[in-house]
Parts: sequence; structure tokens; C-alpha cells
Amino acid sequence: MVISLAKLKSCRTFVETKTYIMKFTNKQIATTKNEVLKTILVNMKPQIQKSIDLAIMQEQKATKRDVTEFGIECLESALLFDLYKNVVSYTRNDDKIKSFSSGISIKGNFELYGVVVRDGQEYSFRTEAIIANGMINIAHYRYITKTNLPNARNTQEADNMKAIIKNNNKQNRMIQEIERLEKIKSNSILDVERMSNFSREDWVNQLDDKLMTSNWDSFTQNQKDNGYHWSNEAMYNVWLNKVNEETIENQMQRLDWALERVERLDVSIIKENKKLDKFLATK
Repeated sequence: MVISLAKLKSCRTFVETKTYIMKFTNKQIATTKNEVLKTILVNMKPQIQKSIDLAIMQEQKATKRDVTEFGIECLESALLFDLYKNVVSYTRNDDKIKSFSSGISIKGNFELYGVVVRDGQEYSFRTEAIIANGMINIAHYRYITKTNLPNARNTQEADNMKAIIKNNNKQNRMIQEIERLEKIKSNSILDVERMSNFSREDWVNQLDDKLMTSNWDSFTQNQKDNGYHWSNEAMYNVWLNKVNEETIENQMQRLDWALERVERLDVSIIKENKKLDKFLATK
């Protein structure tokens, strides 16, 4: 299905975090083949939601604008990536869950603990989620796992998540480029509207002190007699007026340049939208 930028932009209205459904997390729960990871995701949904809420608040504060549903999905996938890396490095898809529960650790952090069965042997498994924040990074959870499970070196789920994030980042860059071009176009249209109402006097006023004034009296007699563009004061004034007229005409060309810029931007925006639609059709 091809989704245009206009449709994406229709989702720009801020989605209240209380009503936001974690579609991405739910999709991962429904599709993962790792039973331990699935159990942890189910148990951690309230904490994931809280982390998303914090990330949305921080994003809006930094950008001064609403977060789209796609933007929330990008935040959500990034927040889950560390959890995937941490959990699946210890677990295998054929591991079984004997018991699992959640609670608050003595440090006040969210904690998951249980027993994992592998090849008929039981292993303890405990993951503590520590909220992390910083000047640069968005609010997120850092995961500390303690288990006697042998490291399974299972990176498939984490690699899949990394691919999703890479894909989302590419889509986000496309959207940002279109928004950048749209912003330049809007500013150019304002320039066209403003300059279309300019009188000749307005154009002259835009030049400030760039027009030349006569300094004939400051020339030496030799300069007056042997000037490059003149041989007397009358010819000097003709040359001076011609130069100033060309300066004014060049200034007035800014309107044509702004119109041409809008046309070029229209072409670029159409091109970028086609690239975005083609990319979305492959997702």
C-alpha cells in the first residue's frame, strides 16, 4: 500500500499517551518466537508505556512540535532495542518458561524474575530495568540481567529490531527532507507575495546605500578628462544613471528568482514524495 506524505501528515496531531496503543510492542509480542522475550514484553508493557511517555515529552520539548504516530513507533523501537539485545543474548527460542513474575527491586527499580528451562535444566533469570536520562539521549530504560543461563549468543531478534530501526530512520530522513523543502517553499511563497506588491520606490528602498551618488567634484582634472566611461560631467551622469538603473533592475529580479525557486521546489517535493511512496510500498 502506498502512503503519501499528506496521509502521514494527517497523523501529526499529538496522540495522548494515555490512549496510545503500543502497536509496535504488541506486534513484537505476537510475532516473536522467543518465549522468554515474549513473556518479558508482556510483563513490561506498563514500563515500556512509561518510557514512551517520557520520550514523547522530551521529544516535544526539544522540537517544539507534536510527535506523529510514526515518530512514536520510532521512539518505541529504539527503546526496545536494548531490551532485545540484553534478553536474547542469553535465551534461545526453544527455552521454556517455568515461572515468571514482576515487582520492584530493593533499589526501587522495576524487576522481572523467574525460572527458564533449557534442555530439562532450570536456570534463574532476573532483569532489572533502570530508568536513564541525559542531556543528549532520550529517556529510556537500561537493563541489567543476572542469570546462570549460558550465553546463547542469539542475535537474530536484536538484528531484526536493528533492521527495523534502520528502516524507520531511512523513512524519517525522507520525511524530514520533504518537510525541509516544504518549509523553504512556504518561505519562498511569502517572499513572492511580499515582493509582488513592491513599487519601484520599495525596490529602491531595499537597496539601502547600494546606489551610487555623484562624486564628480572629488575627481582630479585628469580623471574628469580621461574617465573610462566618460569625458565630461554630462557623460559621467549618463553612466552613473545607467549603473544605478541596472542595480535596481537586478534587485527587481529577486521576484523572478523567488518564483523560479518555488517551481524548482515543487519539482523536488514531487520527486521526494515519489521516493517516499516507493519506499513505503516495500514495507
